[in-house]
Amino acid sequence: MFHSKYLKLADTLLEKGISDYDHPFHQCVFGSQSSDSVAQRMVVIRKWDLDRQTFIFHTDRRSNKIKEIKTNSQCSLLFYSHPDQLQLRFQCVSHVHYDDRIAQHIFSQTTENQRKLYQNIGAPGTLKKEEESDDVTQHPIDNFSVVVCNFTSLDYLHLNHHDPIRILFNWDKKGAIRSKNLWP
Repeated sequence: MFHSKYLKLADTLLEKGISDYDHPFHQCVFGSQSSDSVAQRMVVIRKWDLDRQTFIFHTDRRSNKIKEIKTNSQCSLLFYSHPDQLQLRFQCVSHVHYDDRIAQHIFSQTTENQRKLYQNIGAPGTLKKEEESDDVTQHPIDNFSVVVCNFTSLDYLHLNHHDPIRILFNWDKKGAIRSKNLWP
């Protein structure tokens, strides 16, 4: 049975999350795996397209998450909205773009403040060396990358005490959707 109203609600809330900085779905937890561990971190979703089964965010190309994606493209995205009592958990395959048309296009849409985040000489998570000056920077595009996450499943969990709902949506390779109740 296809549960279109729940998928439409998720779509509407994710669209709001893209444009509204205060919306709970503006950020999500991105989970990736290295050879020996699992890592999670918050990312800001920049684009969402249900029909294309795609999320897009940007990040520093020197970050550990990029290395992890290159090693294992399987990842997950986790959204939670307390006001809506809704958790959305996506299973995805990620692709990294830099020095290409997609990266150039997304970079052209960034703000000056966003670009400043990519000017640092040191890679994310590294300590600043004493001899490094605050004036030393790189061109932001040199460190900019775009992560495209193509999802294949959505675990939709509405935590309403009176009427909890949990539905699993799966997309096949042609984009056809199947859904089934997981709870109740």
